[in-house]
Amino acid sequence: MTRFFTPNNSLDEVVTNLSKYGDSCVILAGGTDVMIQNRRGEIKADRFLHIEKIVDLKGITIDDKIRIGAVTSHKTIEQSDVIRKFSPGLAMASATIGGWQTQAAGTLGGNICNSSPAADTIPALFVANAVISLRSLRKERNVRIEDFILGRRKTQRMEDEIVTQISIESLPEDSFERYCKVGPRSAMEVALTGIAVRLTFDSLGRVSNAAIAVCAVGPKPLRSRSAEAELIGSNLEDSDILDAASKLSDEIQPQDDFRASARYRKQVTSSMLVKILKDFKYQQVQKAAL
Repeated sequence: MTRFFTPNNSLDEVVTNLSKYGDSCVILAGGTDVMIQNRRGEIKADRFLHIEKIVDLKGITIDDKIRIGAVTSHKTIEQSDVIRKFSPGLAMASATIGGWQTQAAGTLGGNICNSSPAADTIPALFVANAVISLRSLRKERNVRIEDFILGRRKTQRMEDEIVTQISIESLPEDSFERYCKVGPRSAMEVALTGIAVRLTFDSLGRVSNAAIAVCAVGPKPLRSRSAEAELIGSNLEDSDILDAASKLSDEIQPQDDFRASARYRKQVTSSMLVKILKDFKYQQVQKAAL
């Protein structure tokens, strides 16, 4: 029989229960993925550990980094003035996840730990150099998100650990960031492809830093280092943009399925990168002219 544990707003109680029952226990927050997977028989649990009401796992703060509690909802993130200003790509990604019901119930930590190849928030977290904080009775540790995500529904989280916080780098001055998604509909649909881009420009209008990450075009979300390298030091001339798009297309590994072909996904992903980079160049030129 499945049992539900509802800690009384105590993170200590959570890690104690995980230490005792971790190998037969599934963490439950919003439940937007877990409950569906449970009904389908894709996961089997003797116990669910409900953490939605743990105050220490909620909220958004900012100091040297932006720190987001693991059970902070997508709607809270999308509506946060801090996120919209300092991590606009994450705000955009959060706004594309399902309908308003999913956004209100689903959590950032859940989206990360579910580790879908098409998870919308993960590319935005990649380009913001996110770090995942985990806690157990044994220790606390931090893991870069690129190392944390291992594959479909596979992460570095151990059975006795809980994700407590996600830390991301604020968007620097003279920078632009965006997340774009393509799907049959604008919401309530798994991405056919998604891309997050963060660029920083120097005083001469050249790209001083670039981060490009994609989802739904391989076995797990990907940071495209080769495409980024094409942009560093450039003024985003058309040839630079096209070279970066070509590198990205070569690096991704989409598959044919009933929703779209691999060829379509490659074409759309590279086209989205071209459009985003041209928009960023226009915005940079306009800003410099002021």
